[in-house]
Amino acid sequence: GGVALLYASKELETLQTANFDQKVGVQIIQNALK
Repeated sequence: GGVALLYASKELETLQTANFDQKVGVQIIQNALK
């Protein structure tokens, strides 16, 4: 459980987004995983 969420959070930092809306969505998920 928890370790997988930490790995997922780190991978989201390297994710390339196409536009501002996608970037905001990724930031929302990152905050939820913290």
